[in-house]
Amino acid sequence: MHFRFFVLTLCPSIHNLYIRILNKNLHLLLTLLLVAVCGSAFAQSYTITFSSIANGVYPITSTTKATTICTEESTTFLTAQPFANIVKSYYGGPTVQDSTSIRIGKSNAAGAITINLSDSGKVYATSIVVNAQRYKADKAVTLSVNGKAAQDIQAEAADYTFDLNGKLLDSLTFNSSTYVYVNSITVNYETTETPDFVIDENANSVKDTTGVANVV
Repeated sequence: MHFRFFVLTLCPSIHNLYIRILNKNLHLLLTLLLVAVCGSAFAQSYTITFSSIANGVYPITSTTKATTICTEESTTFLTAQPFANIVKSYYGGPTVQDSTSIRIGKSNAAGAITINLSDSGKVYATSIVVNAQRYKADKAVTLSVNGKAAQDIQAEAADYTFDLNGKLLDSLTFNSSTYVYVNSITVNYETTETPDFVIDENANSVKDTTGVANVV
């Protein structure tokens, strides 16, 4: 006769004890797993996107507010007036492309801009991913971020990754060789802050309640 069937049918109290021991062992294993996870690095990211209601094209200045040209969610990561070191940079315009991007540079003229990050945006960044495209499809342009090697930007919107060293990032500096659209900026970073986990003994599982952290 199978041992567990014997215990279940002939001695229910022993069976209940058997189940409790199994659950306790599971709880111990899950706890040990969480201890290991606590010492790991978690890859996270945030994205800055743009949105403007300006029908005309306006120069970005040091007094331009983040709320004027960025989405509400993005302003969390920026100072109130985040723009500095500005050379030929613009926002606004009649098209959807114009209203959902910033432009750096002008025809046959280089451009530059620095975007200062708020405390929420200052992280130990591993890379910056910029979605960008040419202003004119047949006009070659290069773009660099935070002093990293310039990359050739293509006619269609695409992501360009600039690897960083994991040091604290407090600003984003862009330099373009001529006119370029910057559609969005994603900052990838690592943190050792442990996400919130819940041990569900009944479901025999561990749940990450933050929904944002991934073990790397």
